[in-house]
Amino acid sequence: MFGSFAGQRMDIPISELIALSSKHPANSAGNYRGRLTQVVQVGDAAVATVSEDGFWGTVSFVDFLSLARIGGTWKIVNKTFAHTGGEPPPM
Repeated sequence: MFGSFAGQRMDIPISELIALSSKHPANSAGNYRGRLTQVVQVGDAAVATVSEDGFWGTVSFVDFLSLARIGGTWKIVNKTFAHTGGEPPPM
């Protein structure tokens, strides 16, 4: 996972994202909303754009997900994101 959060680079493996999500659930304030805003597919490859609002209460992101169809199943193989608003909670 690659991106910038509150002005800091975040280049972390998915295992760290899972651990962070376990400690700090996205919908902690009960107002989280994720929207799929675009999908572009060519054969067995695709890119999806997801807008997230209300993450950890007030934080917003735009995610760019690279997907690959592997063995007939779509898998997210990369996530790049931009922090677009809100203040992160103390970690």
